[in-house]
Amino acid sequence: MTKEINNKVIFIAVNYNGSIDTIKFIESINNLTTNKSTNCQVIIVDNNSSDADKQSIKDCISSFSYIQLLELNDNIGYFPAFNEGLAYIENDLQATVVLCNNDLIFEKDFLQNYLANTYNDDVFVVAPNVITLNGVHQNPHLISKISIKRKILNEIYFSHYYAAKLLKAISGSLGKLRKQNKKTNSKNSQYIHMGIGACYILRPVFFQHIKKLDDRIFLGGEEALLAGQLAKTPGKIYYDSSLIVHHAEGVSFSKMSTRWRYEISKKSYSIYKEYL
Repeated sequence: MTKEINNKVIFIAVNYNGSIDTIKFIESINNLTTNKSTNCQVIIVDNNSSDADKQSIKDCISSFSYIQLLELNDNIGYFPAFNEGLAYIENDLQATVVLCNNDLIFEKDFLQNYLANTYNDDVFVVAPNVITLNGVHQNPHLISKISIKRKILNEIYFSHYYAAKLLKAISGSLGKLRKQNKKTNSKNSQYIHMGIGACYILRPVFFQHIKKLDDRIFLGGEEALLAGQLAKTPGKIYYDSSLIVHHAEGVSFSKMSTRWRYEISKKSYSIYKEYL
């Protein structure tokens, strides 16, 4: 069991016309306990937002030397943008890297708790305790691989848009049950199959085996792709309930049309379903 020897922590977040959330995210990191004594760095990867949105971020970070804005020429997607951030810090991958949605607010002791904790050597990725604004615990996302029944339901869901609408209409009570089970499981730190994609902590040992994320998906299903990559290594994902982060869930995604969200999710599903 080990602690991180190198106390440098690099946060990488993706922004797309979400400067209001990104600025709150930056303020949250700036307020982390031990931030001032830790070699901390923040990379904001911008997926070709509007000039006004980028300028708001530039104005915010102008007084913070440890924060950089990486501007992309196109909106390339979520994990592809993270890979641009990882390439930017490729000479510094002995540090801990925290991959983040831009709509996260960290508890002040988040960094302090992480650096104080001890993890088994096979823990390559730490999934924190991600809590939505209405109190839903998003981790553990999946403790183990999904059942045959769940796979069949997924196939029906992604067979057609109207099949998906029908399943959603009849699954309200099941959804409430799943949320209750997740809230109960959230109390127990444990190994899990998948963590929610809003936030991952990649330990330095991760980069000894994986240099680049599987980024074949524009958006949605990244959790499964990461689980697939880890399955080819000695590494695992560990859910740590002591690391609390608050998530304004789906702020950017909710701005997109329901049909568009479904179609892009369906396309992603065809790629990641083998890792569920």
